[in-house]
Amino acid sequence: MKFDSIYMIPHYLSRIIEIKQEDGFAKLIKKSKNELLWSKLLTREHRFRYHTVKNKYENKLRYECPADPYKIIDIKASKIEYMIKTNDCGEYVIPPDKKFGIGQIVDGEWDSDQNQKNVYQMPEIKYFRERYEQDKDIEKTEYYRDLVKRYERIGGEFKKEKNAKNLAKKTLKKYDNLYNKIRNEGYKKKHKEINKRPNSSRHVRDNLEVLVSIGREGDIYFFDGRHRLGIAQVLDIKIPVQVVCRHKKWQVIRDRICDDSSFKNIKTYYHPDLYDVR
Repeated sequence: MKFDSIYMIPHYLSRIIEIKQEDGFAKLIKKSKNELLWSKLLTREHRFRYHTVKNKYENKLRYECPADPYKIIDIKASKIEYMIKTNDCGEYVIPPDKKFGIGQIVDGEWDSDQNQKNVYQMPEIKYFRERYEQDKDIEKTEYYRDLVKRYERIGGEFKKEKNAKNLAKKTLKKYDNLYNKIRNEGYKKKHKEINKRPNSSRHVRDNLEVLVSIGREGDIYFFDGRHRLGIAQVLDIKIPVQVVCRHKKWQVIRDRICDDSSFKNIKTYYHPDLYDVR
């Protein structure tokens, strides 16, 4: 609970009584989640953790072999070629992890071809290719130009073109430093499996790996962490990833492999998401 929220408790209690009197108990329960306790008293980190734990235990009730939400999979970065997050209208086709946690299992057509976008079209991914495969200067990259325009729109101290350019260059130099660090020291995991709840001084998502989703046939799609993915692809290395969402039909395959030894000859048997069930 946030410190300043403590002083608002009398207000929330008063609002609870008001809703109950006006709309009845059922309406109170519905509103209390969205309007009162859920959105006012809980931080973004608390909501993320709550839903991740909720996913874990709901999955245990519904499926034979669900993965731990924080499970880490090692995968060659170059194997991640497409992303699924939103449709052409910008609407989430996978419930966003910030609100619904990781380790989700969702049915439906969210992994259809129409929702797949090539990761190489993302400015952040293209930046590292332009910098380290095409050897372009920072100012010659598309991402630099995008950042300058973005900072110019912010206004204030970045309103002048000179300031926007300086800030864009400073931002990209930080990514260059990250690239060099990973190249020289290797890719290091951010999330420690021995500590399922990272330091609360930072949002829990900051301590996670690159996030992916897994479609019905086991295809792995990018979801979040584009700078780290871009660096790893240029360096052509394996990276640890964590799964924000699995398709329900893929979970059925996990369950079947876990329970049926005769099913272990299928081509998906050596899929990186199946090591814990075979």
